[in-house]
Amino acid sequence: MDEAEKPSEAEISAQGGSFNAWRTDIVSALAFFTRLPVPLDHDHGEIDFSRAARAVPIAGALAAIAPGVAIAVLAWLGAPALFAAAIGLGALLLVTGALHEDGFADTMDGFGGGATRERKLEIMHDSRLGSYGAAALILSLLARVAVLASIVEAAGGLAAAFVLIGAAAVSRAAAITVPFFSSPARAEGAAASLTSPTARALLECWIVALLIGAVFTASVCGVAGLLLAASACALAVGAAMYFSARQVGGYTGDTIGATQQLAEIAFLGVTAMTLTW
Repeated sequence: MDEAEKPSEAEISAQGGSFNAWRTDIVSALAFFTRLPVPLDHDHGEIDFSRAARAVPIAGALAAIAPGVAIAVLAWLGAPALFAAAIGLGALLLVTGALHEDGFADTMDGFGGGATRERKLEIMHDSRLGSYGAAALILSLLARVAVLASIVEAAGGLAAAFVLIGAAAVSRAAAITVPFFSSPARAEGAAASLTSPTARALLECWIVALLIGAVFTASVCGVAGLLLAASACALAVGAAMYFSARQVGGYTGDTIGATQQLAEIAFLGVTAMTLTW
């Protein structure tokens, strides 16, 4: 779409209040962030996140429902907490297509293996998995399985399911925040073509994310626990943006995925800690 044809922020805001607009945004977010079969009336790569960003937390929460149910059912059946957590996280990877995990691994490969900005970006663009990426991916999976298992043991499988749903929503709101406050590292590519959310869409995104967190996560660890977990997410986003700017001069699609992973780990970890206080 040409710049002259793009709607202004006021026009986007005016169009965004209807039920049909919200439904369209939710379908767009699901199509982009999950492997769920949804009816999309345009090409996958043409999704406009200037308004649809507000639906990203809903897509995250919907993606985490089936994995959360798997954890809760396995825990209710008496399965070991680690097993239930591992199966639940595996189900989440199937639903999302490991989109963010792939970005996290590529980011760590680039940051760890490249000596210059150009070399880092070149490594990140390479689909092959290196040692830094493999180590980061293993640590990410281990951290989340361990934390989910600890929540199962401390509060039960249903509590772990609720926390996972809240974490999926808030961490994806954290990731979609990056394009608003930063600039792409490359002049071309997926990140450069990603539409930055408007201020209103980003505000709505975080309101939705915190509402989902209030319904699910706060029911497990309380409002104070939710606010602490969300604050940890914000710190993770700030750190990810800082290091991305230092390493490659901005964000890429991979660093957005890495931001989501760090935010989710931070959210889950802090939530688990509050259950032991």
